[in-house]
Amino acid sequence: MDTLTSLIRAKTEQAIAAAFSLPPEEAGADISPCAQEEFGHYQCNSPMRLAKSLKMAPRAVAQKII
Repeated sequence: MDTLTSLIRAKTEQAIAAAFSLPPEEAGADISPCAQEEFGHYQCNSPMRLAKSLKMAPRAVAQKII
């Protein structure tokens, strides 16, 4: 049985792989419970990690993933 976090991670990895034409093993999603409850239940820090290697702004990376 999959946990909610693992389902969110899998869907996010699919979106990252599709957005940037990456192999699934390079599209790892950094999903964790949100530290500040007012911002939601989970957070994804992958745009910050990907921004450097893609030479793009983190916000642009996040928008492309969405």
